[in-house]
Amino acid sequence: TKLVFVKLPGIPVAFSALSCVATMIWLLPIFAFRPDTWHMLKKEMVPSLSIVWLSAGVDLGCMNTAFAELSVAMAQTLRAASPVVTIIVETGYTRVLYHPAIYMSLVVLVMGTIISKAGSSAYDANWYGITMMLIGLCASSAKYVFSKASLDTYKTSLGPFSFLFWMEVGILGLLIPWCVLNGELAQLVRESGKSYASAVEAGGRKTHKQGPPHLYLWVRLVEMLAKIV
Repeated sequence: TKLVFVKLPGIPVAFSALSCVATMIWLLPIFAFRPDTWHMLKKEMVPSLSIVWLSAGVDLGCMNTAFAELSVAMAQTLRAASPVVTIIVETGYTRVLYHPAIYMSLVVLVMGTIISKAGSSAYDANWYGITMMLIGLCASSAKYVFSKASLDTYKTSLGPFSFLFWMEVGILGLLIPWCVLNGELAQLVRESGKSYASAVEAGGRKTHKQGPPHLYLWVRLVEMLAKIV
């Protein structure tokens, strides 16, 4: 992901939207060969799923923005604090307290993040990237908590494949306006055109430095299967 943002800078949110489209495309053959896995979204499901779509969209957009702004090492260090935020969100949502030892063990993760920031350079981290990562962590934790509750509720009526498909549709409802308003969608289209033009100009050779973003579909296939499993 970081390599894509280096080759095609300034498109993290648009790239997030592209990844949702890629997941939906790879799900279509599954629905074609297994029609019993396709289920329509019902109107009464929308209110409870909306919070999941919102948290997942903010998670995806903010996380990719953070990865574009931060070094890989710094981004992964901050992301390692995800269990801390998840425990806090889940405790507030379920109102169930865990053993104090669990909370104490999470302090180590927080201290590691603080030490990493103290020893990082301007290249490693900036406050915009860190802020986006923290927002993404909060949204990611909320996504895990609420999506689990929603999947438990609708796993019979939707199933994992349809649930994942409608998740991507809902996330696109947030990401597309986001990347349109900040100009990233237009930039992604321009960069895709440049990549295609350079490929044609090179006689179809695959030696040009900026590969077309649609090749990311193959990467998304692996990630999609990992989500389902």
